[in-house]
Amino acid sequence: MSSNVTIGSSAPLGATVQPSGVNFSVYSKNVSLVELLLFDSEDDIKPARVIALDAQKNRTYHYWHVLVPGLEPGQLYGFRATGEFNPKQGLRGRRAAVRPG
Repeated sequence: MSSNVTIGSSAPLGATVQPSGVNFSVYSKNVSLVELLLFDSEDDIKPARVIALDAQKNRTYHYWHVLVPGLEPGQLYGFRATGEFNPKQGLRGRRAAVRPG
């Protein structure tokens, strides 16, 4: 797997396999940082790799995106978002990991 990542595309949402790797895109309006977590096994507690998305390069409007070369279908991943925590306003941006099933 290559350590280089590129900007990627905001659409479509989710993980999209492309000839050059996998494009990841997620919508998050009120966060200051999004990290892509890559896991080697579904039993792993910690990710094998964490890719921090740059708000200047990897964000289009409220869509955070990155293309990771060399990944293949079946890669286990999750997103971690950091931001303001204010549940009364619907903001739950504290560092919370989400791993798709």
